[in-house]
Amino acid sequence: MGIAVFGATLYLYMESLHYSYAEMNIFLSLFWIVSFLTETPSGIIADTFGRKNTIISSCIIRSIGLLFLFLNP
Repeated sequence: MGIAVFGATLYLYMESLHYSYAEMNIFLSLFWIVSFLTETPSGIIADTFGRKNTIISSCIIRSIGLLFLFLNP
């Protein structure tokens, strides 16, 4: 549910920053491709370091990425 809200509001946010539809679609395409490619390695990382540590690390990395998006005018 959270990822669906993220995807829908991200379009609106990027539109308010005057990104073109092509730029928005490239960004979201890259997001989904990276999500797909990192699915299996994330399971290996969770088995190695624990689920809780992996989820916390994931949230921190995603927050940093969204911060970069927010600070990019």
